[in-house]
Amino acid sequence: MPRNPFPTRKDWQAEKTKFGIPDGIIKTGSFGEKMEKLGKAYDARGGKNPDIKSVASIVEVLENGQALAGDWLKKARAMKPAQFKDRNKAIAAVEHYQELFEQTASRVQLAVDPLREARTNIKKAMTIYRNAVANPADEALLSKLWDPAARQLVGQGFRLALVNADKIGYSAAVKKHLQDYDDLMDKWMNTMITGVEKKKMVADATRRKEFMDDMGKAFATATSALAATAP
Repeated sequence: MPRNPFPTRKDWQAEKTKFGIPDGIIKTGSFGEKMEKLGKAYDARGGKNPDIKSVASIVEVLENGQALAGDWLKKARAMKPAQFKDRNKAIAAVEHYQELFEQTASRVQLAVDPLREARTNIKKAMTIYRNAVANPADEALLSKLWDPAARQLVGQGFRLALVNADKIGYSAAVKKHLQDYDDLMDKWMNTMITGVEKKKMVADATRRKEFMDDMGKAFATATSALAATAP
């Protein structure tokens, strides 16, 4: 489950000492105290074990953290380097907090809707598929269809959804879609990750057609699963 990404007041004090960060960069109170308070809110709202009811509230806390870090960064970047022991590293440290908040928000949302990113990426993946259909003997396009389109843009979320299907409460029909997609990916795994085998497949019109047909089935299955689980 997503870990708490917020620094405690003690953590921030260590950063301040390490990089010589002056007090009062934000004028609305202590940055460290505010971050610690948000960290407690993250835990209180169920950040370590998110569910469909708590996800919006947890993401709100993370967005507040991003906004607070953004305010600090805006002020720090306008200050003179001489006001810090190492302004660049201080800024990098707070930028890292921002990245953690954004990444954690994504993980929290994926915990309750692992198909979220696949829902966003399906159009891009389908464009790659159509390009491959138009040029089925192009090894580079077929490779792109396999990875990133089928395996990464869509497949990562589908694999996570399959693993957590019972916990999330997907219907039997959705679980079948997820399993069918995973089976099609597994069928072509050894061929597509081995350069020699991939070249053989692309050069063989029958095998190439089989691959393209299976990718068509995979995206049809993906489209059905996404429609059945749309929020």
